[in-house]
Amino acid sequence: MSVVADPTALPTGAIVEGRMAFQVARNGSLIMTSRGHGMLLDQQRNLSRDRIVAGDTAANILIDGDSSSVAEANGNVHVFGKNQVGGLVEYRFNRAANTWSTNVFAFTDVLAGEPTAFIDEQGRVEALINRHDGHLLLYRSDSPTPIDLTGLVGGPDVFTSVAIVENKDTDTLFAYGADQTGGVVEYAFTTTTPTLTNMNVRGNTITTPGQTGRDTKVFQSLNAVLAGGTRHIFGTDGHSRLVHLEITNPAALSAITASAENATELTKVAATGYFDTFRQGVKQVNGQDLQQEFAARVYPELSVLVDPADGNLFVYGTNDLDLVEFTRTGKRL
Repeated sequence: MSVVADPTALPTGAIVEGRMAFQVARNGSLIMTSRGHGMLLDQQRNLSRDRIVAGDTAANILIDGDSSSVAEANGNVHVFGKNQVGGLVEYRFNRAANTWSTNVFAFTDVLAGEPTAFIDEQGRVEALINRHDGHLLLYRSDSPTPIDLTGLVGGPDVFTSVAIVENKDTDTLFAYGADQTGGVVEYAFTTTTPTLTNMNVRGNTITTPGQTGRDTKVFQSLNAVLAGGTRHIFGTDGHSRLVHLEITNPAALSAITASAENATELTKVAATGYFDTFRQGVKQVNGQDLQQEFAARVYPELSVLVDPADGNLFVYGTNDLDLVEFTRTGKRL
């Protein structure tokens, strides 16, 4: 599910903020649950059905996987999804006209991941998604064809959906994904130049000195945040363990390194909170709670927040039963 808040000002006297939430039904329909400023009740609408009735081809606008959405300052909304023929579709909401339309991008090759939508510092509405062969493609809402970032720089390949952070001080956007060996890949490009070339795009597999085992490999989609100029990347290692990479290098287009740690291994012994007690007869092995070994484990689909006051990081995920919170204060999770 993806959600956007209404960016326009609240009317006088209104308290409840408007928002739109988007989910994809089993048949690929994009379902919107929304309310306006000051409204308490939600309304639900099948946007795909409306567009098919209006004449759109179903396979071109029904979505395979999850969607990603962004809202412009003027209230216009853009929702991106991989369609059922392997291309990219964009649902557009025009606030002034109060209408929805669709934009099916030119089909170049089969897409494999799920899109990540964003609005860069220049106000461009864009989405990144990986192709079946690992190429990372940049789509812009105002252009029919994508930019092949991997093709521009000759690699590396990306085989997951990507996480995005933008450093506005250096006008650089960073995208993070994983390759097929568990390595973390970074693409970086300038946001000030509309035309991207191999001179202003970088693609590298991040090196993590001192880490050679599986503990800091990432095999699922990532999350990333920028805190005080430092990029923090989070993902899971295929065993539901949280991996954290920290990059303090400047944004110059050059090779980079990162410190890496397995947050689950660092924190599981001290994990606190609810532990299931259904195994009443055998509570400990070698003096340790049976479930302590499996504490601090999370599935992908993480959420990361930065406290603007002190820079502390909060990472949230689930283990299919509980909500798990990691807190990083100072230099330690």
